[in-house]
Amino acid sequence: MLHYCDDGRKEGKEEKVDDTFHAFAVFAIPLIAIGEEIGAEMAPRQFNHLVSRLVHNPVIRKAVPLAIALVNVSNPQLPLLDTPSKYSHDNDLGFALNAILAMGVIGAGTNSAQLEQMLRQLAGYYQREPDCLFMIHVVQGLVRMGKGTIGINPFFSDREIMSKPAVAGLLGVLTVFLDTKPFILDKYHWVFFLVPAMYPQFLITLDEDLWSIPVAVRVG
Repeated sequence: MLHYCDDGRKEGKEEKVDDTFHAFAVFAIPLIAIGEEIGAEMAPRQFNHLVSRLVHNPVIRKAVPLAIALVNVSNPQLPLLDTPSKYSHDNDLGFALNAILAMGVIGAGTNSAQLEQMLRQLAGYYQREPDCLFMIHVVQGLVRMGKGTIGINPFFSDREIMSKPAVAGLLGVLTVFLDTKPFILDKYHWVFFLVPAMYPQFLITLDEDLWSIPVAVRVG
């Protein structure tokens, strides 16, 4: 996939080349790595390599935060949030919008206190940018989804089986974010494509006789 990201450079020809396939090559990296832990841990290195080496390719730059989100869905660990949090302050607003969405997908349904604090700081930073502020409000809703009782996961059965509708829903949302102006900022129905990937996060406690017992649990 990294080879495809470097592909498409035609020397000596001035005609415009369609480089949309670069974004799908970037998306293929998390799709390959999402099923096992070692690949998921190594994927961020590849993404950092793409951003630093292909800094002048806007398609790849926009796709990298979305790919980071796809490989870390509803997994708001602080090291994973550092990269999209850094990208969210970029001068390129399209790149920053995708980084903000990545933070929401990573923390979807977790009520993460650290992520909430990051989003509040971002809201102050982008108080004069209505598009970014709108996306921050959407992401805050994703983080508080179901008050912590609903999350997003492309797998079920303890991450043993991939849900094809869930992956399709996530890919549909991430793909339209490659061009935010006509698809995202003017139309809001794209949020519904996340529904196939949503799942309940219920905790049921039972005693030895399988009777339900009340237990106080802190979410987030």
